[in-house]
Formats: sequence, C-alpha cells, structure tokens
Amino acid sequence: MDPQSSSQISYVFRTPRGKSTVANIPLTASYDTFLRSLLERAAHIDREFDDAQSVNYQMSRLTIGVHRKLVQEAGRLVRRRTDLNRYVENRACQNCDEHTREASYNRTGELDSESNYNCSSCITSFSNSSVNFSNLAYVVLNGKVLGRNEYEHLTQKFSESPSPETVHHISLRVRMRGGVDRQNRVGSKFGGGGVSSEQQSERERKERLRQLALETVDLAKDPYLMRNHLGTYECKLCLTLHTNEGNYLAHTQGKKHQAGLARRAAMEAKLQGKQDVGPSLPVQTTTKTVQRVKIGRPGYEISKSRHHETNQRCLSFQLHFPEIDANCQPRHRFMSAFEQRKESPPDRRYQYLLIAAEPYETVAFKIPNEKIDREEGKFVTNWNEKERTFTLTLYFVDDVTQKM
Repeated sequence: MDPQSSSQISYVFRTPRGKSTVANIPLTASYDTFLRSLLERAAHIDREFDDAQSVNYQMSRLTIGVHRKLVQEAGRLVRRRTDLNRYVENRACQNCDEHTREASYNRTGELDSESNYNCSSCITSFSNSSVNFSNLAYVVLNGKVLGRNEYEHLTQKFSESPSPETVHHISLRVRMRGGVDRQNRVGSKFGGGGVSSEQQSERERKERLRQLALETVDLAKDPYLMRNHLGTYECKLCLTLHTNEGNYLAHTQGKKHQAGLARRAAMEAKLQGKQDVGPSLPVQTTTKTVQRVKIGRPGYEISKSRHHETNQRCLSFQLHFPEIDANCQPRHRFMSAFEQRKESPPDRRYQYLLIAAEPYETVAFKIPNEKIDREEGKFVTNWNEKERTFTLTLYFVDDVTQKM
C-alpha cells in the first residue's frame, strides 16, 4: 500500500481470478465503499482478461478448417473480433474534470456501457444502495480478514503518519453463496466414488438428520409407533403409513400429529377430572385388588324343598366360614354360563351362584337357568356372625305360579 497523495491510498490487491491490479481509494471512503471499489476494479480487470481470451479463441478458429469454410466465416469472425477488441484510454470523470481514470472504448469510439464509472474521488458521492457489499466479498490482509474495524484502524493510522515505504498486499475474495458450486467443480479422483449429485446429497442430508434425531428421541418408547409385516411404519394415533423412521419423526412434528396429541391430552385430562381443561366428568374411583393367600373352600350344605302353599321349587345353601376375616361378610352374585371360563362350551340351560368371603376361595353352584322369584320372603340371605354361617334361600318361578 503506497500513498500517492494525502487524500488517496493505492491498494495493490489480487482479484478473485488471480490477477494483480491497483485501486485508488479515498481516505474518507467507508468500508462498504472500499469493498465496492475493489469489486468494480476486479470486474474490470477480469473482463479485459475474458475479452483477450475470446479474441485468441476466435483467431484459433480462423486457422482451422478448409478454405471454403474460412471464406464463409471470415467476415463474421473478424467482425466479432473487432467488437471484442477494445482499447483503454484516459478520459475525464463524468462528474468532475479534475481526475481521470482508465475507461474501455471500442473501435467505433463509443464508451463501453459496462466501464462507465466515476473517478475514485467521486466514489463517495454515489447514492448508497441497499446492497451490503460485506456479504458479497471480503479482504484478506497478512492472512487475516480485514473487517470494518480493522479497515478504520488502518486508514486512521495512515492519515496520522503516512509512510511512502510501507507496502501492504491484500487479496479480494468473493463469498460463495447458495451452497456447493456443482457446475464449476473439478472432477473426482479415481476410486473416490464420483462427484455426488443433488439427489445423493439430499439423501445424505436426510440420513444425517435422522441419525441426529435418533440420538435425542427413543422410538422404542413411542406408544404410537408400530412396524407392520411389510417393514413400514404406522402411526397408531393418526393412522398414517411411513416408509422409514426419519419420515415418521418428521410426521411427529407436523400439525396433524400435534393436534392428535393435544386432543388425546384433553380427553385424558377430562377423565382425571381436571377443571382447567373443560367440564370434568365424575371421577372414577378404582379399587386395587390385593392378592391374598387363599386357605381353601368353605364347607357347605345344599337342601331342596317346595313351598307348602305354591309348591314352588326351593334351594337352600348354607356355608360355614370359621376363619373369615374380622368385620367381613360373605357376598353373592349370579353369573351366566357365557361369563364363566371353567366349562367349555357354555351350556345356556344353567347359571351359576357365586359366594365369596376372604380368605376363602370363591365357590360357585350350578343351578337351572330359570327365573328367580324376588318377592318378599322368597329370596332370603342371612349371615350368623356368632356361628359364622351364611344361608341363602331362593325360589324358582314355576309355570303354575306365572298363570296365577
């Protein structure tokens, strides 16, 4: 970096394509203006290089082929060469007549529209656009990125003590935007597997995200995930089908699955009687059955008789519970043949009378499946706590009784 005057600094830098050039930047220029000037100068140098390459390519095409083809294409190729052959000339700035800069002109004498720039002193007068040049390129000085603070410190240090002997070499680098450049990459080496396509990169990205998700989520504890016989995965909450675990994990973050979870949570909250969710249902009290050691079956006596007036059939059951728990009384119920699991197939002609008391085993008596008379005095139960005997007497409704 060599100072030419008290108001400008000449930067020797290398363009992104490897060409060396010089740019004159005012001391008062901001960091964005500094980057903009370097980008304009680099684009100008690289464009001249491309034009020279195009001219060499056209000349090489003129020397190849038969004479007839050369005559047919000579006029067009020479005309194209004339358009591409520009020369450089110093012209005055379009804003001020004091400074000059290099501008590109073609042979017709017309100024190239792409090189119609102002001088370095008038760069600061440009209207600042919405483009953030720090997002487009960055500058490297002595192996480190020259940021905004470093640039201001460098210009302030130079303005305080300008030194003509100091030379700084900088490099302009363009930021790569939009991911991997798949068009201008070099070829792969032998045995390297080839250059990955967009589909392969997308597949690799999904697999990487799936592995990261599996590290944080344990699918073995997911109550809604089910793997069917086809090897695919099903969501039992939403009744959806998924090809792999990653697809199911993406589904769990979707709107449908989240809405199903919220609906399930609201339903469970209502069953538990929470008032903050909505109108609560009556709380269902569940009693836990305690497993106790059974001491065997109680002793029992069965007697058959008939009523002395109606001649109804009567069954009387008397059971003895000498080891019954304190403050406990035997209980009874009727069970149909289809409820029991002891006899198979069930016989619908019979029903079962069950009598239970702790710590004895529950006993069942097989009786005819007929209607039982529930009138007063026809169905009697009695528990004698002193003798610890339980008596149950029942009468069947006969056809004669129904007719009466």
